[in-house]
Amino acid sequence: PEVNAFAAPGGVIVVFSGLLRQAQTPEEVAGVLAHEIGHVELRHSLKAAVKDLGFQALLSFALGDLASTLAGDLAAKLTELQFSRDAEAEADRYGLQRLLEASVDPRGLPTFFARLAQQEKGLALPAMLSTHPPSKERMETMEGSIGKLPPKDYRPVELDWAAVRAAVGG
Repeated sequence: PEVNAFAAPGGVIVVFSGLLRQAQTPEEVAGVLAHEIGHVELRHSLKAAVKDLGFQALLSFALGDLASTLAGDLAAKLTELQFSRDAEAEADRYGLQRLLEASVDPRGLPTFFARLAQQEKGLALPAMLSTHPPSKERMETMEGSIGKLPPKDYRPVELDWAAVRAAVGG
């Protein structure tokens, strides 16, 4: 039931049925998939693993045995979270570009973020402790980017949306 999608190792994109139930149009799902494709094509998982290993090695070199303490673990985790938020923002920008290249209406992605932001009210973690930028911030960034684009007629995503929704009980 969780509203989620993620890029797994090897380029596999996993979409939870909750996301399909929550989305109201195929363009919203296309936006989420474009974002996840961004993670794959930008190799965020590999970069995160390399960055984490490098940071752990640096901590061990600098702090010796102290690197495995709670303070060392906390420093490593906060660095990892910042990288994750930066990767999410980069995947959002990349996803927007992919949607435009495919002539898919990009407004589905900020619309989906707006719905998530409504659900997150009062529940969101402090930004420093989250793996993702706040949905409201992501929505506003996307809307700003889309607002700078020249007007265009986009192709509708050809999909039997009612059948997709029925298949996931939506």
